[in-house]
Amino acid sequence: CDWSSDVCSSDLGTTLREETDGAFDVLWRHPGARLVREGTLWRADAPLDLGGLLKGWLNDRAVGALRSLGLTNFLLDAAGDVYAAGNAEGERGWPVEVWGEGGAVARVRLSDQALSTSGNAGQPGHVHDARTGASVLGDRVVSVVAPTGLVADGLATAIYAGGWRAGLAEAHGAWAMDGALRSRGARRVFRRP
Repeated sequence: CDWSSDVCSSDLGTTLREETDGAFDVLWRHPGARLVREGTLWRADAPLDLGGLLKGWLNDRAVGALRSLGLTNFLLDAAGDVYAAGNAEGERGWPVEVWGEGGAVARVRLSDQALSTSGNAGQPGHVHDARTGASVLGDRVVSVVAPTGLVADGLATAIYAGGWRAGLAEAHGAWAMDGALRSRGARRVFRRP
């Protein structure tokens, strides 16, 4: 990355690679490539695959733009990557459903939080285990609630790719759930539909 953004200036991609023993890696298409920190920027010596981070980062930019307009209560949904600001009218937070292959698998109430879900329902085979390069297949879904879209998107993809580790979500101020409704972190966050 040769631009100044949270995707490149933060080390979330590098951190997730380390924390998942390589299951998540923005350089998975180019084994042996490296990310090099240059001041506040990161530079890659090969093309990156930002698919596991970019939509969440874009949501964060949109949230910033809406907040700069003075909006405090809104729901932003970018093809399943959601950010809920404040409260829905007459509600506490925003009620959001988590969807998998067969429909709703859980409900969550969000307020000033992001939700990202990774799975195969929309694009089968698009997530890869970076250790092998193989597509992750099956009907399992992983959903993450986090303070930002970047963290939610990155964690959901990393965990779905095979990088589930005890305390991973919590270390980033997040909660994660797999399709079997096994929650990690605050169990009250996700409820059956």
